[in-house]
Amino acid sequence: MRTIRTILAVLLCTALLAALCACSQQPDGAAIDADAVVLTVGDVPVYALTYRYQLDARCDTIVKNNLFDRDTYLSYVVNPSVRYSYPYFDTRTEEGLAALKADVLKGLAYEAAAIYAAGQAGYSLSIEDQYYIELARQDALNAVEELAETYGSAEAFYAATGFDEESFARMYTQNREASIDFNKVLEAFRQSYTLDEPEIEQGYARIVKETFQDRYADGVYSQYLAYYLSGARSFPSLYIPDDAIFVRLFVHTDPNEEQIAAYTALAAADFNALYIDADNEFTAQGTAGDLAIAPRDSLVEGLYDAAKDVPIGETGTMTVEQDGKTVFYLFLRVEGETGVVPIDRYPGVRETVVRQIIGARCMESLLAYVDDPAITVRNDALLAAIEPEMQQGS
Repeated sequence: MRTIRTILAVLLCTALLAALCACSQQPDGAAIDADAVVLTVGDVPVYALTYRYQLDARCDTIVKNNLFDRDTYLSYVVNPSVRYSYPYFDTRTEEGLAALKADVLKGLAYEAAAIYAAGQAGYSLSIEDQYYIELARQDALNAVEELAETYGSAEAFYAATGFDEESFARMYTQNREASIDFNKVLEAFRQSYTLDEPEIEQGYARIVKETFQDRYADGVYSQYLAYYLSGARSFPSLYIPDDAIFVRLFVHTDPNEEQIAAYTALAAADFNALYIDADNEFTAQGTAGDLAIAPRDSLVEGLYDAAKDVPIGETGTMTVEQDGKTVFYLFLRVEGETGVVPIDRYPGVRETVVRQIIGARCMESLLAYVDDPAITVRNDALLAAIEPEMQQGS
């Protein structure tokens, strides 16, 4: 679900961005001292080099993939091989670039706040925690080896970015410590925080709106694997668009003509017999059960158009070429309800919602530290001096 993924994205952004292609050299990169900070939360620093490196990496990704164009951005974020979890920023504009810089700083501020909050609560790092932090140091060394291939050597990478071995490793280890500490703080919230039914209902309505309704309106809904209603292999949709239709689907790859004829005949007599028995010869690939498809976000391209005019209770077929293979789709039109799905329709939804609400409350507690001028201090002059090195594109 979106809220949990957002939390994880905030706390793991350093590790993710370090895996991106090398950032461009900042002309005055070496001028930033390795220990210079752009923000502190209590006694926990956010280093200027870390901020600039992540800012460069985000900008580099946006420019290389043309993500300041909204249509390209939407295509990119729904690609399951990419999993780009960041919001849309048009960095060609001053407003968009300023918003991106604020977003990068916010993620790093949350990391620092998690470490600070854990310290305030008296949590200490276990031997196992320290082991995982040291593994992050090795991850940094491995990343430098890969980056050296782009820059020519590790020394050239350090010279271009202003890092040295210790400051680059520190970016990784601080991120790992923040993740560990956040989990400690979050677990304490789960143990002590109780929710009443109205708060759960309000939280559910917000989660459904932000995660499904708004995402469908934005055109990125398909990243949630579209609308499974029963037998879901992943978490089902909690919102069905009003323009959706409902089908029961059977899929088979590279069938011969005899198989197609047999499947079609069996479907007309008893569609469920196609996949009701694991030993049934017609369960070649089976199906996830009933699902909803909408005109602007079909699970399979062309499936909505093939099924929309088929009467309820009747079957239809569609064959497409995908990745060099012939895929045969056999469907039965069924009844279904659109709109927001009741919270208790699917097992585990209520528990997931409660966890998300508590996670959001935990994030709010960290934000309170970041927003408190008595705790968090920004170096606005240094922040203003750090600009991403990027080609703005056309």
